Amino acid sequence: MKRTYFLSLFFVFLFTSQSIFAQTEDPNAKPWTRWWWLGSIVTEEGITHNLEDLSKAGFGGVEIVPIYGVMGEEEKEIPYLSELWLQMLDHTIQEAHRLNLDVDISIGSGWPIGGPQVSPDIAAKKFEIESFQSTTKPDLEQIKKSDSAIVWAKAVMSENNTKEVPQDGNLNSPQPTWDIFLIKSSLTGQKVKRAAPGGAGLVMDHFNEAALQQFLVKFDSIFSDRNQKPRSFFNDSYEVYGANWTDEFLEEFEKRRGYDFRNYFELLLGAESDLKKRVYMDYQQTIADLLLEEFVTPLQKWTNQMGISLSNQAHGSPGNLLDLYAAADLPQTEAFGTSRFDIPLVRNDPDFDESRFGKPEPLTYKFASSAANLTGKKRSGSESFTWLADHFKIALSMIKPQVDELLVNGINHIYYHGLPYSPYEEGFPGWQFYAAVNFGPQAGFWNQTPLLNRYIYNSQLILQNSLPDQDVLLYFPIDDIWANSGNSTGIVQLDVHHAERWLLNTSVGHLAEELMNSGYQFDYISDRLLENLTITEDGSILSGKAKYKAIVIPEVEFIPLSTLQQLEQLSQKGAKIIFKNQLPSSTAGLFDYEEKNKKLEVINQKLKASTNVIISTSISKELRNWRIQSEEFSEKGLSFLRKKDESENHFYFVTNLKNEFHSDSISLSIFGKSIELYDPNTGKKGFVDFSKTKAGTPKIFLQLQPGQSIFIKSYASERNEDEKWNYIIPEGNPESIQGPWKLSFLPRYSPLPESTTLSALKSWTELSDEKAKYFGGTGVYTTSFDLPESWNEKESFLLKLGDVRESADVYINGKLVGNAWSVPFDLVIPEGLLRKSGNELRIEVTNLAINQIIAIDQKGEKNWKKFKDANIVNINYKPFDASEYPTALSGLLGPVQLFRLKN
Repeated sequence: MKRTYFLSLFFVFLFTSQSIFAQTEDPNAKPWTRWWWLGSIVTEEGITHNLEDLSKAGFGGVEIVPIYGVMGEEEKEIPYLSELWLQMLDHTIQEAHRLNLDVDISIGSGWPIGGPQVSPDIAAKKFEIESFQSTTKPDLEQIKKSDSAIVWAKAVMSENNTKEVPQDGNLNSPQPTWDIFLIKSSLTGQKVKRAAPGGAGLVMDHFNEAALQQFLVKFDSIFSDRNQKPRSFFNDSYEVYGANWTDEFLEEFEKRRGYDFRNYFELLLGAESDLKKRVYMDYQQTIADLLLEEFVTPLQKWTNQMGISLSNQAHGSPGNLLDLYAAADLPQTEAFGTSRFDIPLVRNDPDFDESRFGKPEPLTYKFASSAANLTGKKRSGSESFTWLADHFKIALSMIKPQVDELLVNGINHIYYHGLPYSPYEEGFPGWQFYAAVNFGPQAGFWNQTPLLNRYIYNSQLILQNSLPDQDVLLYFPIDDIWANSGNSTGIVQLDVHHAERWLLNTSVGHLAEELMNSGYQFDYISDRLLENLTITEDGSILSGKAKYKAIVIPEVEFIPLSTLQQLEQLSQKGAKIIFKNQLPSSTAGLFDYEEKNKKLEVINQKLKASTNVIISTSISKELRNWRIQSEEFSEKGLSFLRKKDESENHFYFVTNLKNEFHSDSISLSIFGKSIELYDPNTGKKGFVDFSKTKAGTPKIFLQLQPGQSIFIKSYASERNEDEKWNYIIPEGNPESIQGPWKLSFLPRYSPLPESTTLSALKSWTELSDEKAKYFGGTGVYTTSFDLPESWNEKESFLLKLGDVRESADVYINGKLVGNAWSVPFDLVIPEGLLRKSGNELRIEVTNLAINQIIAIDQKGEKNWKKFKDANIVNINYKPFDASEYPTALSGLLGPVQLFRLKN
């Protein structure tokens, strides 16, 4: 693309001396993709062909996940981890490195972790509490012998609920009725979802390191001394259903919590009470500890010992997401569904069931990015755009706002979800994964994918090679969330689909939203990560490579005593701490809680007396009083992320995800002597003039239409400002380009419609030609126009294409002006390109592939839905059948207008 020429100069300025076109482009800064191997039916030739396509399109790497196969192709299936499978993996890694790509692979096939090496003794387990009444004296030993699933039996006299029956079942003064409580343990029976041939089996126990080590024996024998190794092993999101137990749970609970779970477990079946909450917090904390210490931490250690990193998706886990993300080398979140942005011309799929799947929630993304910031990791990833819309209905203009929402929340290593390996002889639609989006050559937008990929690369290269610049740390009170979850024996799984269940409707969720809407940058912090903080002489709070100005504590009842002690010690060292509304009133957990509560009161008194501690109803007000200034972007309806470099130059990534802001003056909170703007989409850059606020910080004029994004860099020292930013300011009335338009079609997969002439723009599906109705590909619009007599052809102009379905390459007088793939569909025509009369305008518009799929399904001639397991389903998880779908609007809808630009 011609427009990326400008970028190399910008990056020389910013970070490095590398050329944007060099072979040394960092593949980690490019978007990656999940790469499903259906049945592991791959060949060396096919792998090379696929990877070469991905490299040319601007991908940085693949994340291989072997899954179920293709009906009728069983003879070609390659068993997972067989010698032939490993040969294919070696070839993949070799070819990827040749093409400046890299490779991650999943641990196991499908998800979650499990497989044929998981025997019942190391498989996922659950426990249940059962109760019944008896009017006869219970024999507990006999009860336990009656069912091998019974781990413990306990009886309590119903009269006063205080006296227990001894384990031998004898009681000198029997009572009329007994309450008998049982702990029963069994296998969950869950098997690996979407397993590949050779990878099927039980899901492993995630709370027992011995189970993990046994599972890894085969991987260790394969990868420990292997020459070709992946960059990372990948662990998918925690979708281990019903698992809440491990064989050593009782011993681990007593060791960690200081008392015997068997003495109190029946409280979990009772009415809500303080004691029940305390026992449940301890149960949940033990599960969280085991998941972290028996699974994620040793898994990370094992991968690192082989020179491989761990990419981990913690969401869905019954533990503190911050600790689980932080334990990985690359924390990875997930964006599922559509955010339903109020951006003109950005569409949403009306069939997406938000009540079932939720929607992408920015406040959950920040758990992964916070963990990365706090532990000094430069990258935080995301599995991105799953079910953004139904199959073949996704446009790049729908994807870009979702990209921006990830970037402004600290995610800087985007993985597409995803791309199935498909043999080239399969043609269109090729092999498909059951869930959208397909980012491969079978996608309708494939020829425009390099535009999206370049935009992401330009943005992520900056964001990865920079330092966090957050204002505050926001404490995530996991114990308080557990205590108020309303659960009994079930676990609280912190998933990305329904954050309202564990985050949005809690005090910390409300405070996070308040901080974000007030223009403050924040990271979450956990109890464990609080222990790693250091305080400088000026009161700055350090962790990893991040520096913070204050710690904010939401309104909570329960908090670990050790956490409150740590906060008090941090305040003594100079850290500024704000408690929302009140200090915590109780310590978490049951053991010795009355004595701990007395200590809590002493600490609370010290906190109240500290000049570095404030209890307030208004966090924003107190931050301002401490001269911690918010940014103005939020009140203007803009989303932003602020970062900095080693030289204390600051920059902002700003995106307009609403329909509120268009242009205005914006004050920055950071002092700067030169201000530069950079558009990662077009490559345009330049310095801007600015005034100063009363505080002496820059105030700039910013143009940002809904759907657009920009980088703003504030330099600590004055720079050579020879290259100025050109604002786009239309003047006067526009000139409408009304045609007539000649419309022809470029060959791809569909039968070619006949060329035609349009007197007015309309969807080509409305043409009388039946081939046009179901055409999937590129239509070419051509027309000519003259400039008004009063216009100067030597000036620059703004071309507004109006509604484009779905992307457009624009040529004027034989020269490429640009590519309109995201909203607004506007392009600047540079000076000297237009003539006074006889200007030739050519617009190549590519539509969605859904119309072509509709035709294929209506005819029923092609057996393309031939995949095992889930096969292919629609957005509501019903069998995919497009034959009754309405055709999607296609082509250039306009209106097309030309504006003069003010010099």
